[in-house]
Amino acid sequence: MFDLENYLPYLVRRIVPRLDEAFSRHLKAGDISIEIWRVLITLYQRGPLSLSNLAGLTSINLSTLSRMTDRMQRRRLIRRVARNEGSRRWAEIELLPLGVRKCEMLIPASTDLQTDIVAKLSPHEFEDMKRLLRRLYAVVEEVALERADHAGDRAREQLSREL
Repeated sequence: MFDLENYLPYLVRRIVPRLDEAFSRHLKAGDISIEIWRVLITLYQRGPLSLSNLAGLTSINLSTLSRMTDRMQRRRLIRRVARNEGSRRWAEIELLPLGVRKCEMLIPASTDLQTDIVAKLSPHEFEDMKRLLRRLYAVVEEVALERADHAGDRAREQLSREL
């Protein structure tokens, strides 16, 4: 029988909205969404990135991120910097001073939230959890790629049968 309480996607997805909710009043004060925060803090930590690298690091769909960065650029949070003259495709996204200020304004609240959560765990539990979450992410990505390959194989097989 299916056991929802032990279903991994269910367990993981229950955490994120709670974290977002706990941080949301700070985001509202900064006039940004959780998705914009993820983009800003990633650029703050990593420096300028291509759109595809940024999409991978933030787990935001590439087309969604492209539209988001257009809006963020209009708000003067970021800018696209062309690596090649006239080619937006090879642009890197970098933070502008307003984006840096938003990050620096929100980092203390983000850090405080993590401190409050970690205080409820032993140091060993916290390190284990981080290690396991990183491992889980890698495994999920690996399985997703394998499934995409298998789906492509099945589609090619179906097409060859139809021809």
